[in-house]
Amino acid sequence: GDLTFHGDAINGPVTVAGDVYTKGGVDIYGDIIAGGGLDWQGNTLDGEVYLGDGFSAKKSNTPPSNVHPHYSSLDLSAVSEAADLVPPELTPIDPTITARIDAYSDSNDNAGTDAVDLANGQCTTANPCTITAGTYYFDKLDLHNTPVTFDTRDGPIRIATAGDVTSNGGNTDIDVIGSNRVHIYTGGDVTIKTTWDSEGSRGDQIWIYGSSSSTVDIKGTAEFYGVIYAPGNQDIQVAGSSNVYGALVGSVSKVAGNSAVHYDFVLKNQDPDLVGGGGVPLTYLHISHNEITVENAD
Repeated sequence: GDLTFHGDAINGPVTVAGDVYTKGGVDIYGDIIAGGGLDWQGNTLDGEVYLGDGFSAKKSNTPPSNVHPHYSSLDLSAVSEAADLVPPELTPIDPTITARIDAYSDSNDNAGTDAVDLANGQCTTANPCTITAGTYYFDKLDLHNTPVTFDTRDGPIRIATAGDVTSNGGNTDIDVIGSNRVHIYTGGDVTIKTTWDSEGSRGDQIWIYGSSSSTVDIKGTAEFYGVIYAPGNQDIQVAGSSNVYGALVGSVSKVAGNSAVHYDFVLKNQDPDLVGGGGVPLTYLHISHNEITVENAD
């Protein structure tokens, strides 16, 4: 079909079977291959452009030297390959969420640890909290001006909460030390506005799991090193000037503003910690967020 770009910047090559339209001063950095023509209303066209049809622009229909209209040797094989792609089924992981909440609410390692202070909102810059290897349960995980260190040197940390996971406030930095994972299972929503950093800033150490009813908002100036794993959930949005270094698995509706998602290839052969089935593999999807209108070809 046809493709319309509205504003912002496009990074990387684009291949489309039909026409390409641009609106709102778009900047394109990368090659374009189009079976149709190009209606150029943008600012920057940095790359080679190969067209099966003609070129038109607001100021002049004379194409610049990097635009090749009526090109006879177009390679549109990427369009055919993309048409055959089938996205994985986003099966919710509610059995895992329910099992973890039930198990950890019945038996956990909260007593005698900083988890008690964390649950009571008593972790502060003067009284920072450290959670060590074990299993923990919270009615909700509310990290507001709450610096927390997850110490995984003696093993993984598993946390379950039936409520929301929220981190905000200028002093709410979450750090991981040690090489093991931190798994957080929530039956509620997730809101991240702060930094969650892992050992060596790896994207495979912090895993937050959401249910089919969960929404996830990463916004403000958040820096999240890890995985949001919520296949079949309600919604995932990344906004503001936030960055995700790891992966998002779920119903992603928006990556907007100056935000970005950086897939960590260390995740390629890693699996989530699930029980009772569900889930999808961690595959790579390069995201460049732009408003795109796609029209079906007749």
